[in-house]
Amino acid sequence: MGCLAAATMLGGCDAGVTADDTSRLSRPGRRPASAAEPSPTSRQAAVVVSIADGDTVRLRGVGPGPLPDGETVRVRLLEVDSPETAVCGYAEATARLAGLLPRGATVRVARDRDLQDRFDRYLLYLWTEDGRFVNEAMVAQGYARAVLFRPNDAYIDRLRAAEDAARAARRGLWASCGSAG
Repeated sequence: MGCLAAATMLGGCDAGVTADDTSRLSRPGRRPASAAEPSPTSRQAAVVVSIADGDTVRLRGVGPGPLPDGETVRVRLLEVDSPETAVCGYAEATARLAGLLPRGATVRVARDRDLQDRFDRYLLYLWTEDGRFVNEAMVAQGYARAVLFRPNDAYIDRLRAAEDAARAARRGLWASCGSAG
């Protein structure tokens, strides 16, 4: 598989949503991310143990929260999808996530409706200690696409808007692997 596969992987999302629209959107079954959401520092802390790929990490939970305290677990970033092994952009997406989440760094985590997937990975949103929303950063920089895996949808409109902007600007994989649109 090559760039064509990545172009297919990166294609096909809702168009027409801008960053300014995301706070006003109200679609059936969707919970808009609140402008008054808790600060990242009020969420559970976790330590980055390793990066598996552009959307999966291993974290060690610290204190109470969705992750078991003191245990190292696999975490899948919610609402994003990055290229898989042997697909154009895999190495770049993995390196970008490693740059955002260096080994030993502390992150903050939050869950959505489903805590784990069928592979026993924890499904979470991540923020760096300085408040950067990691899931959104991967999409906005063009190293992942926004993907809805129901019922987890708290930030989907925000992530789709970030994807639209990354595609339009040909950032990251949208430049090196092409796009479907």
